[in-house]
Amino acid sequence: MSLYQHPTEKAFLYRQKGSKKIYMSYYDGSGKRRQKTTKTDDLEKAKLALQETLFLIKAEKSGIINLNSNRTETVGFIADQVIKELVNTKSGKKNSADIIRKIKIIKAEYSI
Repeated sequence: MSLYQHPTEKAFLYRQKGSKKIYMSYYDGSGKRRQKTTKTDDLEKAKLALQETLFLIKAEKSGIINLNSNRTETVGFIADQVIKELVNTKSGKKNSADIIRKIKIIKAEYSI
């Protein structure tokens, strides 16, 4: 029984029998179904963890970031990578500054 169905993706949150923790089920970039724990029993935190995972999959699939399969990247590390890339871009300085400011706000709010 799912607790939450993502509105646009084939992904959902659920509880396994005998566990209080919430698990997520989603499809990775290669189309394989993945299931893993969100390491929380709070539904809002679990939704956030699922959304971060889906964002990472989309970003890697579109070529924005490149994750090595042998190590795990945190959202904070990836946010810093995106900021660094935007700072080094010559075109659209005003748009880049706005995006960097918003990423820093998100990073500070979620303390990542």
